Amino acid sequence: MIIYWDSLEKNAIDPILIPAYLATDYFSGGQRVRSLADYPPNPAYGAFFHHSGYKRLFGFLEDVGWRPVPGAGHLTLRPEINLDEIKKQTVPVQVQAGIFFGYSMPVYDADHEELYFRQEVPGRWDGISDIVAHLTVALAGAEDVGDNFKFELSWDHAKVGEPIPAATHDVEIQQAVLTDRNAEHDIYDLEFTLDYDVDGEGSEVKALELLACRLRRIDAADPDVSNAIIVISLDVHYKVNKVFKS
Repeated sequence: MIIYWDSLEKNAIDPILIPAYLATDYFSGGQRVRSLADYPPNPAYGAFFHHSGYKRLFGFLEDVGWRPVPGAGHLTLRPEINLDEIKKQTVPVQVQAGIFFGYSMPVYDADHEELYFRQEVPGRWDGISDIVAHLTVALAGAEDVGDNFKFELSWDHAKVGEPIPAATHDVEIQQAVLTDRNAEHDIYDLEFTLDYDVDGEGSEVKALELLACRLRRIDAADPDVSNAIIVISLDVHYKVNKVFKS
C-alpha cells in the first residue's frame, strides 16, 4: 500500500511504503486518516495522511519495527529445514546441550550426514547485494587449540518457468579452535557469502525465487578436531531497501 502525506510546509506529496494491515489497524477514523474526498488525486494511491498523522505513523512503525528505509537495512530469516529427509535417513542425530538442541555432524562420507534448507527470497531484499548465511555451531567435546573443522554450504536458486538446476555453488569455511574457546559446547559462528550474480548477467538471484541449501561438514586441514560439531542454527541475512513487499 502506498501512503502519501501532505506537508504543511510545502504542500508536497512524499511516498512511504508500509503494509496495508498496519494502516488499517492503527489509523482508523478521527484526524489520523484523511479521506479521498479531502485529497482528490488518483484514488489508486490509497489512504492519505496529513503532517500530524505522519508523525503518529512514523512513531508507530518504530514501535513495531517497521520504518521507512532511506538507505539499506537488514533482514534476518531462518530457512525451513527438511525434517522429512532427516526422519527418512535417521541422521544427523539430534543432541541436547542444556536447553538447546542441535544436530551432531561428523565429517560427511556419502552417509546422509547432511542438512537441507529452503527459503523464498524476500521481496524486501535490495536485489543487488550478496546474501549471507550465518551458521551457529558448537564443539561436541573439548578440543585442542589450533585443531580445525570445516563446513560446506552448497546452494542454488530456482524460479517458476525454468527447470530446477542440478548443479550447486559450493562455499567452504574452515575454522580453527581458538584459545579459551576449546571447551565442550563452546560456540562458533561461520559466515557463508552467497554471490547473488555468480551465474552471470540475466541469471542473478531475484526476489521471490526459491533458494535451497545443503550443509555438510567436510574434511578440514590437519589437525582435525576429534569430536563431532553440533549445528545449532542457520540464519540467512539480506540487505533490504523496502519497508514491505510481499
